[in-house]
Amino acid sequence: MITEFTYSNDYKTWKRKNVTLRGMKEVGEENDAGAMLGRGLYTAFLSNKSMAKEYGKVNFVVNGIPKNPKIFNGLNDWEIWFYNTLVYKFSKEKGKEHPDLRDFNTSTTIEDELQKMGYDGIVIKGREMVNFKPKNVLYFGNENDLFNYYEFNVKSKLNESINKDVLEKHEELNSDFFDGDKLKKIEREKLLGLAKKFIKTLDIDKFKIIDIVFTGSNTNYNYTNESDVDIHILTDYSLINKDKDFVKNFFISKKDNWANKYEITIHKHPIEFFVQDFEQPREWSAEYSLVKNKWINKPKIDNIEIDEKTIESKAKLIMDDIDETIKSYDGENHDKVLSKLDKINSKIKNMRVKSLNDKKSEFAEGNLIFKLLRNNNYFDKIQEFKKKVLQGEYGLKESKILVINEKQYKYIKENIMTK
Repeated sequence: MITEFTYSNDYKTWKRKNVTLRGMKEVGEENDAGAMLGRGLYTAFLSNKSMAKEYGKVNFVVNGIPKNPKIFNGLNDWEIWFYNTLVYKFSKEKGKEHPDLRDFNTSTTIEDELQKMGYDGIVIKGREMVNFKPKNVLYFGNENDLFNYYEFNVKSKLNESINKDVLEKHEELNSDFFDGDKLKKIEREKLLGLAKKFIKTLDIDKFKIIDIVFTGSNTNYNYTNESDVDIHILTDYSLINKDKDFVKNFFISKKDNWANKYEITIHKHPIEFFVQDFEQPREWSAEYSLVKNKWINKPKIDNIEIDEKTIESKAKLIMDDIDETIKSYDGENHDKVLSKLDKINSKIKNMRVKSLNDKKSEFAEGNLIFKLLRNNNYFDKIQEFKKKVLQGEYGLKESKILVINEKQYKYIKENIMTK
């Protein structure tokens, strides 16, 4: 087996958050296109390469994303807001009852008005964006150049700082799922549909659904871009088997099988299913019943108290422990190093499980430490290291060929390389 080069998960995460696309005939020149969203640097989302290609050779763009944009779900939403909010303001001053674009164009510009409101750009989700005041914009003609930039200019800085998004709280619930405090109809239908597909994989006849509950950070004010969509399916364990521990472990294995087989996200948030006994105590600070379409436990922003310094300090100790363990690998002591990483993983898992039984639930110290580690890609770092050790990328000076038998390869592929 010859190892093929693959980009690391931490690079992919950074790219998804920081890189956009721009089609250009010449780097640095404006495209011959109308400034529909105002004058500035236009780039497309990574998923919209076809749009970028319309304007020329596609380049990767770093620092093209505005820091504080006005965000719209689609072009139609933008146009309605633009005419009803901006254009109508100037037409009304001239005594007109309806918005007239000529009144706006002779008085001001889109970029000037948006900047007066405190925005530095506009984002149309999944399509494109404009940055009114771009700084230090970098262009890369191919993936390898972009990756090298990340490795030599970004990665070292990331290792020196901690992404503390998880410790922040918002004034509003996540607009990906909620309109104010109401769960959007289309999002509820998506979540229920996926939950029912997951339930089918349980292979249990006449499985009793007591409720399907949406909980976790995405139902509260401390959500981040990395927050999971936690869906808890409540049932009666005793209807399946009197041994509730056996039933619990059965459902955990089903959950893990689903997670390994499917990588499903909603608005880029990974979705995770849990099957829980309805009699098990729940201390979640936010619960939304997807079955009844109403809050069971409505979140309160004033209830969130976070000891940021303590959580950051404890997370940093674990990060340093992981980094030092990986650095200690000398090409031969893989058993010792992998064993140490497994112990660290178990420690983190136990700390999180214990914290989720705390009355503070998702705001408990152990859970927030877990999320800091996840948001800073430390679980990906451990997994990538394990892959490289088993694929022979560490410690082999003459060749990157790892000789294993078919049974060993099948095990590695199913249990390590695919995770």
